[in-house]
Amino acid sequence: MDDAQDLIELANLVVGFASLGLGLWLYLKLRRAGSAGFKLIFLLIPVFFLIHTAVGVFLSHDSLILTFLYDLTEAPTALVTMLILYFLYKMEQQRIKEEAHKHYLQELNRTKDHLVAIVSHELRTPMTVINGFSELLLTRQVSAETQQLWLETIHQEAQQLTRIINDLLDISRLEAGKVELHKEPLDLRPLINRCVEVFRSQTDKHTLKATLAGDLPLVLADKDRLFQILTNLVGNAIKYSPAGGEVTVMARPLTDFPPGMSLGNSGAFVEISVCDQGIGIPAEDLPRLFESFSRVGLSDTRVIEGVGLGLFITKNLVEMQGGRIEVESRPGQGSCFRFTLPCHTQ
Repeated sequence: MDDAQDLIELANLVVGFASLGLGLWLYLKLRRAGSAGFKLIFLLIPVFFLIHTAVGVFLSHDSLILTFLYDLTEAPTALVTMLILYFLYKMEQQRIKEEAHKHYLQELNRTKDHLVAIVSHELRTPMTVINGFSELLLTRQVSAETQQLWLETIHQEAQQLTRIINDLLDISRLEAGKVELHKEPLDLRPLINRCVEVFRSQTDKHTLKATLAGDLPLVLADKDRLFQILTNLVGNAIKYSPAGGEVTVMARPLTDFPPGMSLGNSGAFVEISVCDQGIGIPAEDLPRLFESFSRVGLSDTRVIEGVGLGLFITKNLVEMQGGRIEVESRPGQGSCFRFTLPCHTQ
């Protein structure tokens, strides 16, 4: 009888430690799975305990309740397993939180360093030009034509500074959710024509034209923010076409939705496109093109001014007005940006 009881005790002990070993093995296998892996472990712990109890019933021929109580009082290895795994679980959760926080701080520092590097460079260039030419105007006697040329240069660099500051203010407002829109029914024709005329007067290397559908409906949008979107896209088209070429702004009622741009009922949106014949964008840069501080990786762009916020701001402004934006581009052949806006319904 004593030998049989010893055998039962040994069997219970083996099953208990087998449960502990299996639990630890699962911990090591599922450690990288995070919370999902630990949830699976805790779902299996009751199974381990039931197996332990069932083996005790089978070997001792006692009732299930008695064996269960026996396991709780005399063979608590399954409970020890649960306690060990619980502490391991809490330690792992703390490790995951610390790693996530560390990763967040690293990304924040990288973004800050990137911002400081880009903004300091972009601010230094116009400030150097403004200081240099203003000093020349103060210290030298030059002809009226030269004065006019230097003043125009100072004015252009001051405008560049204003654009950088406005972009930084816009991104701050966007991230804080403080951009207010004043939507109203708008006719796109005068807005697009005005944008084209503004840039047409600033370049003699590009041919700018507007192609507008005759049945163009009114859109529901914020007039100032829509003009900002247009000027960002047309300005980029000119900036990234240093050799010149054609820049075309098109608008049409959208009845055939491209894949991924289905936005609602057919015909309820207008599509505006800005296409150029510039340097284009490499395929590997397209997925991050609309991220903040993103710059195209072509060598031709190294001398092109810009902080890399314009398309990030443009995407956010388009989406805030109920639209979507996408881009098609090939290096050496140019780019075409398309965005949608909802039509005004009576």
